[in-house]
Amino acid sequence: MIERAIENWLTNTNERNYLTPLAQTLLQRGHTILHVSRHGPLEQGKDIITKAPNGELHAYQTKTGNIGLKEFRDYRGEILDLIQLPVTVRGVSTSTEFKPFLVINGEFSDPAKNAIQSFNNGMVNKKFPPLNTIQKNELLQWFIEAQGRFIPLSFDDFQTFLSLYLSDGRDFIDKNRLSDFYSSAIFSQRSDNRSDNKNTLSGSVIINSYMLNNFQKELNEYAVFEAWTFLLSNLIRFALKNEVRETDWETTKNLILNEILESLIELKKEVLERDDYLEGEMLGDGGVLYNVRFTLTMGALAALELYNLTNVEGYADPGELFETISKNAERLFFWGESAFPFFFTIIKYAEKYDAEYAKTILRDVCNILISRNHPSTESPFRIPNPYYSPQDFLNVFFGLKPSLINFDHFIGSSYSLKPAILMLARRNEKQFLEDRWRFITRVFFNEFVPANPEDAFLWSIPEGSNHTFEPRYPESWNHLTEEASDISDVPEIFQQNYRFLPFFVLVFPHRANAKLTTLLDLLY
Repeated sequence: MIERAIENWLTNTNERNYLTPLAQTLLQRGHTILHVSRHGPLEQGKDIITKAPNGELHAYQTKTGNIGLKEFRDYRGEILDLIQLPVTVRGVSTSTEFKPFLVINGEFSDPAKNAIQSFNNGMVNKKFPPLNTIQKNELLQWFIEAQGRFIPLSFDDFQTFLSLYLSDGRDFIDKNRLSDFYSSAIFSQRSDNRSDNKNTLSGSVIINSYMLNNFQKELNEYAVFEAWTFLLSNLIRFALKNEVRETDWETTKNLILNEILESLIELKKEVLERDDYLEGEMLGDGGVLYNVRFTLTMGALAALELYNLTNVEGYADPGELFETISKNAERLFFWGESAFPFFFTIIKYAEKYDAEYAKTILRDVCNILISRNHPSTESPFRIPNPYYSPQDFLNVFFGLKPSLINFDHFIGSSYSLKPAILMLARRNEKQFLEDRWRFITRVFFNEFVPANPEDAFLWSIPEGSNHTFEPRYPESWNHLTEEASDISDVPEIFQQNYRFLPFFVLVFPHRANAKLTTLLDLLY
């Protein structure tokens, strides 16, 4: 049954969506991945470049669907680039010979095969290598073999897989269900065997691709971003728990990170091409729903820009995203503490352009947290803790599940207030905090601390404890600013994975505590 699901996915997907599974499969087959294209202007006809187990240099170009004579002629220019342009990757001489491959998730027609044979004769006569081909059946067998033991065997695991595979592609990823599947079917066993651990890494990437089938069909880039971020977080924890060598999974980590970036790049293109962000029937969208969607999207794209500005040499941000945010500032909506990481990335990005505007947003967030959860406030809507998603809030707001959230539980406590206060301290907002400190002391700071630091990368943590702190009164400004700049007790695993953290806190908002946000604030 699952083989049929894999075949259905492969047949209906496009080259972008099977590029990473193909690269991961080649890695598992003993190749060294030298380059994976993000379809930029410098790809030179080569989507993947590898060093094969026998030492040969291989270059792969991927295409979607069947290729007949017409399609082969249409692709001729790109195929000539694949064959005739040299491989240009670091550490490889441009004079190095290589084997070119054309990979499709369909089939070559007989006329196309004949044309390729004639084409190859011409290439050989001109001292160029012949074109090799890989089509659907061979590719399918590779994927099935690469997935290996990760075919869900128990009834419950198989049911969970099917429910994820058949998800409504227009919806959010079901993180609880995805977490259950990963913990039960993929990452359930600890192993000291290096080969088993490498297979786990490969199998998880490939099966994650299958489960995204419907989301990819609907071009739901936000859900795709969440799913790849969710997987990488679980892989970080798996690698730490099983002491996997960095060299054994660095390529896999980079492949997934590229998927995260690619999904956000596509989302950014969509956003900047539109004047509004309504989805479906206009009567069913807008208002609070519109504002939640806008905040989620802007927070995710702000994280992308922060990543690029910090990690991509020579990156120049044209400022279009800031313009979109500032023109629609009234759309930013704080539905609960799971919104805090989105406001965090928006604030961090906005202050690259207008520091005072960014501080205004931060002061507003702090005011909301103080006023709405203060014991003396008479409000039916307190700020829910970060364990409640925007979907949970919307279900309550629209009366679909009115008893899902008991707002009285949040009186006098907050997980996000302390991170917000430390952000303000780092921006020298002494007077603002001094004016409110008496009110702040009535709202206790909450924080969950996992028993094992690496478990912070899990959606649900098996062991840990909730800590509640009463704000100091009186508080010393020197003490507060010292705490706001101290990252000495931040677990090393977060510092080692700093490139991933802007995306991690959005998908795992209940992990955005004071230590982690301090680290992010100082690094980005």
